[in-house]
Amino acid sequence: MTHAQFRFAAIGKSFGQRRVLEDVGIELNAGHCVLLSGRNGSGKSTLLRILAGMQKPDRGEVDFGGGPLPWRRCSRYLQQHILYLHQQPYMFDGDVRYNLGYALRRGKDKKSLVAAALHWGGLEGMAHSPARSLSGGERQRLALARAWLRRPAAMLLDEPTA
Repeated sequence: MTHAQFRFAAIGKSFGQRRVLEDVGIELNAGHCVLLSGRNGSGKSTLLRILAGMQKPDRGEVDFGGGPLPWRRCSRYLQQHILYLHQQPYMFDGDVRYNLGYALRRGKDKKSLVAAALHWGGLEGMAHSPARSLSGGERQRLALARAWLRRPAAMLLDEPTA
């Protein structure tokens, strides 16, 4: 049996009188892929932002394996370990290599890490292309490769096939 890396329970969120999430629970396990589907406006993006520590729920608990914690004690940890990729990934001015390098601190291995990310994302032929000139799918691949460089415990992709 696999132990959950992150376990979320009783997540609730409302916007004014509109309840978007009520008593939602989800587990994120290392090496697993989870598909979250639902109608437009059903709270999928809100849930992803909560799971990434970017938006505060009205209620809920998170467990990293040591027992449930209230939100105020874990949001920073989530922000450091879970990466959220938006529907429309941001591209920095500069070429594809620059956009990948932006995810890294300065260091002697930066060039080799960027080369590895180019290969991982199938972007080798676009290394010198302006990032903002890429197609939507190429931008998504660049955003994924940039996220991969950060080595997050989990990646949350909002509308990855859009």
